[in-house]
Amino acid sequence: TNVSDTALIAIGEECPRLTELYAWDCHSVTDAGVTALAQGCPLLHTFATNRCENLDAGWDAGFGALQTLKLTHLKLGRCALTSMWVAEQLKTLALIDCPNLAEVFAIARATGLTSLDLTNSPRVTDADISLIAKKCPRLSDLNLDGCNLISDTTLVALGEHCPRLSSLRLWDLGAGVSDAGIIKLADGCRQLSTFTLGNCERLTDAE
Repeated sequence: TNVSDTALIAIGEECPRLTELYAWDCHSVTDAGVTALAQGCPLLHTFATNRCENLDAGWDAGFGALQTLKLTHLKLGRCALTSMWVAEQLKTLALIDCPNLAEVFAIARATGLTSLDLTNSPRVTDADISLIAKKCPRLSDLNLDGCNLISDTTLVALGEHCPRLSSLRLWDLGAGVSDAGIIKLADGCRQLSTFTLGNCERLTDAE
């Protein structure tokens, strides 16, 4: 189903007690629709959407309207987002297939974050993830597939600051990750039970 502004405006007008919304294939949604939704549904705590190419890329418009809500769960996929503002109360955050996304250090403000998915965010850096690891020690589920600027620096930071990490995905990271980084990760993340990695060129079979 192709969701449009008309649908979001109607939801904002008629559903003031709405707490969760999942909307896919939002090609026709613009800033006006998201703004109407945020203004009309102040109790919304879970919002998931994808393919919002027509929304303004910044947080001062478009997705910026969501800043007024006390969101705890947010999932955005295949959007034009370039930077990220984060509510401090967020518990789970997924920003998937957002190739222009950068400056995600603001995620560190969500100190109670337990799940983070940054799949295919090629501009995310070690500095971003290291800060998030330091400020979000409750992180238990992390997906960095396709974040090919990530290196051992990130794995060291996770090992030092995220002892509750239980699930980690590292796929298509190129040459940034080595055996040394994996060892540091394993030393610090003793609760890690699901670990998926591949296409990391410097990894070997050494124990």
